[in-house]
Amino acid sequence: MIKIPEASIITLDTYKRDLHVGEAFDLSENFNGRVGDEQVPLVVKFLERGKTQQFEDGLVPFISGFVGERLNDDNVVNADTGVGVSYTGTRSDIVGMGMVKMNLPGTMFPQEGWFYGFLGLETPDHSKRVSTFNVWFHVYNGNPDMFVNKEPFRTELQKLIDSFTTDIANTEKDALAVIAEYKKKFQDVVDNSTWLMSQLDIIEAKIKSNDIATNSQLKQAINDINTSLMSEINQRPKNSDVVDMIERGFANFDGGNPHTIADEATLNSQYPNGTSGIWVTQDTGHKFFWNANTSKWVDGGAYQAVELNDDSVEINKLAPNATNATVLLDAQGYPDYDDRTHVFDFNSGEQQAAILWGQGQSYRIPSGTKVKNTEIDNYTSVRLLFNTETKTFSTKPWNTKIGKNEIIILTLRDRWSSEIKNTSVSANFPVTINGHLQTSKSSILPSMLSENNATGVYVSPAAMKLPDYDLTNHVLNFNSKVSDLDTTATVGYNGKRYAIPANTKVENKVFNETSNAMLVFSPSTKKFNFIKWNDDVPEDSVPLGMLRELSGIATNQATKASFSGAFTMTFNGKYANQLGNDNDSMATIIQSDRFAPDYDDRTHTFRFNSQRRTSANDGYEPKVVITYNGNQYVLDNDVTVVNQLAVNRQTTIQKLVFNIDTKDFSFIRNDAPTAYNQWVVAVIRDDNSLEQNTLFNTTVIAEFPVTVNGLPQGQTINEKEANMIGILHRGAMDYAPEESAAAYKMARQIGFNHIEGDVQFTKDNVPVMIHDETINRTAFNADGSLLSEDITVVEHTLDELNQYSYAMIHNKFRSEYKDTKLCTFEDMVKIGKAYNYHLHVELKIEMTKEQVQTLVDIAAKYGMLDNIGWQAFTHEWLKPLQEIYPKATLELLTEDNPTNELLAEMKNYQNGSNYVIGSFSSKATPDGMVNFAKAGIGLYVWTLYSNKAVQSWLNTSVTGVMVQGEVNPAKAMMFKY
Repeated sequence: MIKIPEASIITLDTYKRDLHVGEAFDLSENFNGRVGDEQVPLVVKFLERGKTQQFEDGLVPFISGFVGERLNDDNVVNADTGVGVSYTGTRSDIVGMGMVKMNLPGTMFPQEGWFYGFLGLETPDHSKRVSTFNVWFHVYNGNPDMFVNKEPFRTELQKLIDSFTTDIANTEKDALAVIAEYKKKFQDVVDNSTWLMSQLDIIEAKIKSNDIATNSQLKQAINDINTSLMSEINQRPKNSDVVDMIERGFANFDGGNPHTIADEATLNSQYPNGTSGIWVTQDTGHKFFWNANTSKWVDGGAYQAVELNDDSVEINKLAPNATNATVLLDAQGYPDYDDRTHVFDFNSGEQQAAILWGQGQSYRIPSGTKVKNTEIDNYTSVRLLFNTETKTFSTKPWNTKIGKNEIIILTLRDRWSSEIKNTSVSANFPVTINGHLQTSKSSILPSMLSENNATGVYVSPAAMKLPDYDLTNHVLNFNSKVSDLDTTATVGYNGKRYAIPANTKVENKVFNETSNAMLVFSPSTKKFNFIKWNDDVPEDSVPLGMLRELSGIATNQATKASFSGAFTMTFNGKYANQLGNDNDSMATIIQSDRFAPDYDDRTHTFRFNSQRRTSANDGYEPKVVITYNGNQYVLDNDVTVVNQLAVNRQTTIQKLVFNIDTKDFSFIRNDAPTAYNQWVVAVIRDDNSLEQNTLFNTTVIAEFPVTVNGLPQGQTINEKEANMIGILHRGAMDYAPEESAAAYKMARQIGFNHIEGDVQFTKDNVPVMIHDETINRTAFNADGSLLSEDITVVEHTLDELNQYSYAMIHNKFRSEYKDTKLCTFEDMVKIGKAYNYHLHVELKIEMTKEQVQTLVDIAAKYGMLDNIGWQAFTHEWLKPLQEIYPKATLELLTEDNPTNELLAEMKNYQNGSNYVIGSFSSKATPDGMVNFAKAGIGLYVWTLYSNKAVQSWLNTSVTGVMVQGEVNPAKAMMFKY
């Protein structure tokens, strides 16, 4: 390592590069050669947040800029006033301990003058710059000075000298005449100071070029011309403004700071003949100048300020690109983004959707308008833009500058990775993704995560009639217990069922305010209510679905309607797609006693279960009867119909129809007209989407109960004791802050009974759930800004840590979770008890026996000791736990492949009363795992991000998978077989 004297090292912290502090360095001791020599060494030590810079990613030092004789008015040298020069180092410049030694070209240090440019670190191909510093080199009398992020101080006199030097160099007259013109200016500023004399020496030297004059010669020249100079100026004034300035002198110059006065009338009254400076009137905020030619005060308009007054800017003063547009939706349905084809469809039909922006400006979107996301190969986040001049749509990266005539329609995030699908759209109007409604702005809409209601909240209609919405009066009737022969409709939520009383109706009181209303239910009051689609869901309520109804032009009666949510409803007794078409009303059936009709989305077949026989010794089920408008048809056999449209992926929504003439069933497109001799039996959404890695979204809409894959729709919970359990990594971290109480509670809504988290101890010995040693990745300041310094968990108390906001989802601050605090281990255990979860807790640090005892005591307090699996990568950390509670389930995390040596180690943790699990990386080979299973050791795999990844482990000995993202283990396993 090269030994560098400490006194010659310039130290720069890249983290502080944006602070306006800077330093000035004297470089005279840093150079062995003379100014202008080649290969001038400069040693700089780089730090990062006070720690030695590691120069990762191949970083090397660089410096580039311009060399010139003087600085301009902005205190820089640029291409207009200097010559470009640069240096890019190599890895050999790095001498260790964060230091670099750059052998700079001598052209950066002229005999006299300035260098201005940028110093920092970059990759050799210039593709990445970590940091840059503003740098000035000033060479004076052969001694170089360096200023970093700090502009060199230049007095008004220095600036005047620079101006004088330029005029001398460019004049075609006698040089002494130029000096005469500047004499008065220098005289008022410096008054014959010694410093001025030294500067005049330099100036006279530049006049005579190589013939260097002495200081006394220049003094004599100035004394000789002084009398004639003043006489000449007084006798021949060429500019009244200059003469006025000379007469007043610089003593009265106020530096340009504005003065304030009550109003324009007062200004004219007090200064009828004008005065110097800028005057701002308090009543209007306008600036005024005195025009000597017209002898009047001139109104210069609004005075520029650092901020605007509230309510002072009207919308018509804004450019189109200063506001976001909204879209007036067509009755045909919500706009939709398909993240499989990366196409946005405005769903603009006959009534035409419209864009609204500015002050009453609008544009009708042509029918069938779709926009391709052309940035999908390069960016995950893009903006959909509309050009108000050309009336065209386009997509651009989210961080691209918006054009003058462009307005933002929406911002979308389309993560195209084959492992994770996490598409979201941000707009001020409802947008679906792949036909699915997104979540509310305040909380996840559990009933809308999947159209098959795989969430734990659903409505079971009564037997005789579906809930119906009256489009005339805007009232929802649940049709519960409409007669003594009927059943009672119920709401199911978090394992509880609530009966819906007979004659329960819900009025849509927000119909006149919005065409999109959310239906919510309060488990505490057992009341239903409609709220506006973008309102916050009340804390005691859960959303059941989204209602959309559009009224006719001349009437208050809705003419188009749809509902997406936890149950199916009709509108004026008809299915939504059949509004206004009597030929398309739906048939119903009298079904089997034990088996409802079933749709299998693995084989894409619909089975009526007529005359079904479960075994040779079992009798036949009754025949299924199809009824329609008083007519009926009996199915003598168990009919199965193949949905070829789904098999061939021709459309995502299909209609099952019955031909009354041929007595055949078939599937047709949902948007295809129904023939006069066809009955609509069911509408099915089967998008065959396993390859797209979305949740399984198969939904069957019918006037009778239909199961999907043999299960009631919505029942896709991965059971607690399933043959392959799904463990939700850090809770529902795609919908709520990771390892928060909200994320753990939400796990049930997306189908999980097992949750995982990481435990550490605070300074005051409170166990909390957090993955990192610091809170910086997951926490923000209360205003949403990033933390400026590292905050470690172990060095702060719980109260100190909870001063921050744990509102991070996908590395972004989410204001709806701004009040989220750290979830303690006790909080997690209490949630596990209330939700009947099995917990999987990783020890992130080596703990004392007292700390382990604290964890055991908390788990025992709530009777959860046998419902926790304890994890650690360092297996020895689990031994104190095993000593305290020998029956504890141990999950031994490892990144190694299953070998005999690893098996022997894990067997050492078996004591005859406990259960030991080997938890392997998903990159591990399954070869050899069967030996672990034979030895009584359980097998888990972590972490999987897709349904296909789950399926890849079904044919192994693995019994548990840790997952993250839109993964549904229960559905993934059923789809495989």
